[in-house]
Amino acid sequence: NNNNNNNNNNNSNSVILVDCRFESERNVSMIAGALSIQDFENTLGSTLPPDMTTRTNTHVITYCTIGYRSGMEARRLKDKYGFEKVSNLEGIVAYSHALRKMEDCNDNGNAEQEETTNNSDHDTSKHATSITTDLPKIVNPSNGNETKHIHTFGQQWDCVDEHYDPKVF
Repeated sequence: NNNNNNNNNNNSNSVILVDCRFESERNVSMIAGALSIQDFENTLGSTLPPDMTTRTNTHVITYCTIGYRSGMEARRLKDKYGFEKVSNLEGIVAYSHALRKMEDCNDNGNAEQEETTNNSDHDTSKHATSITTDLPKIVNPSNGNETKHIHTFGQQWDCVDEHYDPKVF
């Protein structure tokens, strides 16, 4: 029974987002619900039981700006802590594109209507394809409000979705 764990880690299919960027980058924006790499490692002992059941059922997803650092951290976390499910999100820049595509789908009514014709009896039926749109937003970590600001490393890395505002320093 895992009722003593915090709500990010209390079921058999827990997902933990881990932001591997520097604090100055995270201060611009983070994916809602993500932990810094430091906070994640500091809380391992208090929020995640050390048993292998948790390490087997918890999916750790790392991200940084473009995916390099988070890829290295994903490998390190897997090796150091024994998590079986560790993935690299490939960066908040790529996430801005995925999030925007999901927002566009949501703006179009959460479903696409597809009309098909049955050749045997010439009946036309509509099939709705449901689209999940509950991806975590990109937020300002100081207040939790959604933001369109994302840190990038310069113009050559400014590949954020056009609806987002790159911040360089």
